[in-house]
This record gives sequence, C-alpha cells and structure tokens, in this order.
Amino acid sequence: MEQFYKIEVRIGQVAFVIESHDKEWLESKQKEIMGDLMKDPERVVQLSRTQSASPSVRSVAAPSHSLTIQEFFNKFLKGKSRTEIALYFVYYYEKMQSKDDVASSDIKDGFKRVAYPSYARINVTDILNQSKVKGYLNKEGNSWKLTVTGADYILNGLQETSK
Repeated sequence: MEQFYKIEVRIGQVAFVIESHDKEWLESKQKEIMGDLMKDPERVVQLSRTQSASPSVRSVAAPSHSLTIQEFFNKFLKGKSRTEIALYFVYYYEKMQSKDDVASSDIKDGFKRVAYPSYARINVTDILNQSKVKGYLNKEGNSWKLTVTGADYILNGLQETSK
C-alpha cells in the first residue's frame, strides 16, 4: 500500500490542508503556500484574528486511487494533446495504480481502454520521448518513470482541472 501524506497549517481560524501520495510535491506546495503567506504578514495577522464560525480551508489533493482509467481520462484529460495524455497515463499507472514498470504497451492499452480515436496508429514511444525531451520522463530499460518535474507538472495540471 502506498504512503499518503497530509499537511495541515492553521493560523487562528484560517487553515489549509495539502494531501498527496507524492511527498516531494506535497513539500513543494507547502513551501509555495507558506511563501505566499509570508509575503503579506499583515494579512496573516488579520486572518488569524478572524472570528468566523468555520475556518477557511484551502485543500489541494491528488486524485483518488479508485478512479478507473476511463474516469481519470474523462475528468482530467478531455481536450489535452496525445503527448499530454500519454504523460498523464504514465502518472496514472505509476502513482495511482502503483505499477513499478510502466511500458509503452501499457500506455497504448490506456489509449485503447478510453477508446481514443485511431489509438492503434499512435506511436506511443515517439510521444513518450517528446515528454522525455521536456524532462518529464526518464526511460529505464523498457520502463518509463516520471521525473520530479513531470510529477509536479501533472499535479499542477490536475489541480487546475479540478478548480
């Protein structure tokens, strides 16, 4: 079972919660949000004195592990390019399905399972190599692995999509 991490910061009646299975992403988001807060210390003091009935919570969470690939595609990937979809499929298999070795054939199967038009003619290796050039993926033997940059790119994209 994969580890799940959660950070909650509370200042008076104001709190934010960050949850993810990716520890590095979680820590980077914590630093980003805390940095934003510290840019305006007067606002932090003002918020800490707020006497609201329920605290404000900013929540950033990775998608549920229980999504099927079709649900994942429908929720987050509609309208994205084939290169982005393939990159997100690596994330889906590696992080959400806890698959250690993600092969090009797994990504092709993902396109097939979501009934992507003309999936049989897609050159998945070429598409994944485009993400490798951008620094989002590494290839280890026959397996594709997300880099920290790739995971951050995807988690930021998922966050934007879920707003």
